[in-house]
Amino acid sequence: MRLSAELARWFDNELWQHEGSGEYREPIPPSDLIETFPEAIWPGLMPPDFLPVLGNMAGDWLCMRIGPMGEVAEIVQWYHGGGDWLPWGNSLAEAIVFDAISPWLPGPSRRHAIPAEPMRASQSTASDPLLDWALGELSPKIGAMIAEAVIAEAVTDANASRGEKLAKQLIGCGIAEVALQSEWVQRLLSDAEASALDADMGLAKRLGVSRQQLNEWLFDFEFMPAEIRAKVLADRHPHQDWDLASEHCRRVTQIAPHLAWGWDLLGYAAIRSGQLVEAAKYFAQGMTRSVFTDQSIRLRTHWKVQQAGKFSAAMLQELLDGGRFSADDIASEYDPDYLAALCAGEETRQELVTEYWLGRSDRSSLAGNYAAAFDEAYAAGWDLGAATLPAYGQVLDRLVEIAEAGGDAARAELARTHRRCLSDRLGI
Repeated sequence: MRLSAELARWFDNELWQHEGSGEYREPIPPSDLIETFPEAIWPGLMPPDFLPVLGNMAGDWLCMRIGPMGEVAEIVQWYHGGGDWLPWGNSLAEAIVFDAISPWLPGPSRRHAIPAEPMRASQSTASDPLLDWALGELSPKIGAMIAEAVIAEAVTDANASRGEKLAKQLIGCGIAEVALQSEWVQRLLSDAEASALDADMGLAKRLGVSRQQLNEWLFDFEFMPAEIRAKVLADRHPHQDWDLASEHCRRVTQIAPHLAWGWDLLGYAAIRSGQLVEAAKYFAQGMTRSVFTDQSIRLRTHWKVQQAGKFSAAMLQELLDGGRFSADDIASEYDPDYLAALCAGEETRQELVTEYWLGRSDRSSLAGNYAAAFDEAYAAGWDLGAATLPAYGQVLDRLVEIAEAGGDAARAELARTHRRCLSDRLGI
C-alpha cells in the first residue's frame, strides 16, 4: 500500500493515539490493522478494498479505499446498518473536517437505518487533536475559514445560514465535495414537515396506502394527491428544487462517476423535464454502479426496490416498456442481459447478478485484462450483494487470484485479509 504524505504523518506522528470529539473519534492503532484478523473488518458486508481507520464506537467506520496501484483512492464513510458508503473526502483531513461541521450543514441528515446510538446534535471542538491536525493539513486559507466557523462556534443551530455559507465555500474549494453535495441535494429535495413523515411508521396504514406508495409521494411531492396532502400537510405544498438538484447531481457524476445516486436523480430529473432518451442514458450509467452507493434511504429512491434491484434499472425498464422512444436509441448504452438480471424476482436477482459478473470476469481474465477482471469480480460480490455468505468467500478467493495475477499486491493482500476474517468468524 502506498500512503500519501498526509497519511504517513497521521501514522508517524501517532495521531491515532488521540481521541477526537466528533462522531468518528476513535482511531484504529496501526498494530490492529496488520493483525491476522482485524476486528474492525466486517467480512462480506464491508467491501474488500476498504481498510477502516476511524470509528464511531457504534459499528460505523471511516475507511481508506485502496486503488489498483496500492494508493488510497478516497476516504469513505461506511455504514454497518446496510453496508452503504459515501466518500467523505479525498484525504483523511477532509473527512475529519466534514465530520466536524456535519451537525450544522443544510439537509435532513437521514440515516439508512436506526443508529446504534443517537447522532450527536452538537459537539465541542475547542480541544480536538484530530480536528487540529486536519486543519493543519489543509491550506492556511481553508483552515482559517473552518476554524472561524467551527472552533469559534460561529456555526450554531441558531445560525444555520452560516452552515450553508460554509458548505458553499468548501464545495468551491473542493473539500469533501461529494459528501457536501449529498447534503445539499437532500436539502433541495426535502421539506421539513414532509420529512417528519418518514419517522411515522404507521402513517401509510392510517392513510390506507402501502408504505411504498407513501415513499413515492415523499420522493416527488408533485404526485401526492390533494386529499392526502390535506390530511398530512394541511394543504401545504412542499417545495422541491429539482432543477438545482440536477445541477448538483451532474457535478457529482463528473467527480465521482462510480456512485449511483447522482445518476439516479439526474435520470429522474430528465424524465420530469421530458428528456426521455437522456434519462434512459443516465439510468443506464447508474444501474452499473453498486447499490451500496445509491443513498436510497436518504434520497428516498427505495420505493422501486420491489420492481428491480436498483432504482436506475427499474426506471430504465419502465422507459423501455413505455415505448415512448426507440430502444435502438440507447442500444449501445446497456446490456439487456444485465438489466434482466437486475429486474428478476427478489428471490433470484442477487444470484443472477453475481453469475453475470463472474462470467464477465472469467472472460476478461482469459484475455489477460486483469484490471477489468478484478472490477467485474468485485461487482459479483458488491453490486447487489451476494445471495449467501459462502458466495462472498468464493468471490474473495477470486479477487485474490486476479489481483495476484495482475500484480495488484495491495488489494490482493487486503482481499486475503477480508477472506481470513470471513473464515475465522463465520467458518466459511
